[in-house]
Amino acid sequence: MNPTLIELFQVTTCALNKQIYQGAISNDKEFYFKTVENGLSGLVFSALNKDQITKQLFEHLQKDTMLYILKDTLQLEAIENINKMLTEAEVKHLFLKGSRLKKIYPETYMRAMGDIDLLVHPNDMNKVHQVFDLRDIKCISRSTSHDVFEMKNNLKIEIHPSIYRDFNEAYESIFVDAWKYAKHVEDHLFELPHEYELVYLLYHLAKHIHLGGVGIRSILDIGLYLSAYHQEINRNILIEYLNQSNLYTFFQSMIYLNIKYFNIDHLESWTAGYTMEEDLYEKITEFFSVSGIHGKGMEFNSFTPRMASNKLQHKNKFKFIISVIFPNLESVKGMYPFVRRVPFLLPVGWMFRWVRLIFRHPKSTFDKIGKLKIKDQEIEDITNLFKKIGLK
Repeated sequence: MNPTLIELFQVTTCALNKQIYQGAISNDKEFYFKTVENGLSGLVFSALNKDQITKQLFEHLQKDTMLYILKDTLQLEAIENINKMLTEAEVKHLFLKGSRLKKIYPETYMRAMGDIDLLVHPNDMNKVHQVFDLRDIKCISRSTSHDVFEMKNNLKIEIHPSIYRDFNEAYESIFVDAWKYAKHVEDHLFELPHEYELVYLLYHLAKHIHLGGVGIRSILDIGLYLSAYHQEINRNILIEYLNQSNLYTFFQSMIYLNIKYFNIDHLESWTAGYTMEEDLYEKITEFFSVSGIHGKGMEFNSFTPRMASNKLQHKNKFKFIISVIFPNLESVKGMYPFVRRVPFLLPVGWMFRWVRLIFRHPKSTFDKIGKLKIKDQEIEDITNLFKKIGLK
């Protein structure tokens, strides 16, 4: 395995245990970029000894950590304010993903998040718009999956009418109506039970792998969540949900990786009877670490897992390429409000998109077009990786 990855796992493990890493960093530049791409640059800093790393690496990670702390402070304050706004407006809501995961890390700032995600009832979406409008929180994008808002301090909020996204029917079973499982916390605030929330996090992880890729932090989320709540989680209920959602093998794969990467406590009993061949371990680790958070790694082609996902679902490669060039109606509605109001203007939306991409971002656009040329063997290799870790 890449020595830098081994060092990253060791330093992360020290940070999670509030210890200082005693080893050396063999390649400063590679180590730093791996921490950034995998969402860990604000986490690892606390475990590094200033006297054992270069000044440049120290300063880069220190700066990132300060930014993590600043954004975390703003986001935690925003979460409180959003909860208060929606409670006063009598809108039932629950927080998702990063907002919930922050509390299971040694310090909340260590778990960065891009947006503040919430689930509300579909019938309350318009009411949320009214509440936010009154507080000058602007809607900057709409789609069937979520509406995106921006606060004055540039923080983003995503309001979801559903946690299920129709990208693969194999996972549909229990995610269509999350409110059936939600439990009341106080006033109009709800939360997902631990068993259901963990399976949702796995589903969300699987979605990102199918649609582009994930970084190491997303794997870590799963292990830390199970470890944090292992005494409260009902094993039988969790296994039932995992089986219903076709995620049981994928769950075992992710827990196995957490044990190997970070030696997290209270996980071993969940991988009883599960083994991962060394070759698969090496290849899937390389895939995750290179892909980076949301598939945005600098050396990663996010079209490869998307085509592999298509192949896994026995879908046509040519149709996938056409869907990239001609996005579906729901996608274009989120880009151009006039298409949302007048759906038959979809072809006009396509034209607007092409003009914007070609004239505003010519280099990146042609780079992406070039990335669509992927060898069949590369797609086959990733498809086989997906199968072996339990993706459908």
